[in-house]
Amino acid sequence: MPKKRSEQQVFEAKSRAKLMELLSDWIVNPLENDFGFDFEVRITEGTNRDTQKVTKISFYIQNKSTIHPQEDHTSVDLKIEDLELYLTQLIPVLLVKYDITNNIFYWEIIQTYIWDILNNENPNWKRQKYKRIRLRKKLGDLSILKKELINAQKRIIRYN
Repeated sequence: MPKKRSEQQVFEAKSRAKLMELLSDWIVNPLENDFGFDFEVRITEGTNRDTQKVTKISFYIQNKSTIHPQEDHTSVDLKIEDLELYLTQLIPVLLVKYDITNNIFYWEIIQTYIWDILNNENPNWKRQKYKRIRLRKKLGDLSILKKELINAQKRIIRYN
């Protein structure tokens, strides 16, 4: 009997392709051994039409997808051990979820989300097995994302 590809595997492939297209001005490296990180990305800046400057700004991406749209956000249930892993990283970890139905990526920088939202809303979140993360930011203007990544990197350096 032939091996079957699940619907979720198809959605994940579409999500990965769309994300790589959206971030094509930057260096996007898919990670083969997925231990909570699907991509490592390095930001570039255009110096002229022919070349780009590779910056020192890099981050990880954890990529998810859904066909079940919600009004103005999407959610991801993550294991606490994954959140703790993300929190220990020395570069920002970007959680994205692709709403395939509406062709929208939602995102949050995990470390910032933990410091600003989880720790305030539920100081005992580490005692749970899973935590639902609400993603409200829509991925579009990469300059906004870049600015938030730089701010997150500064906070990570201070935190560590």
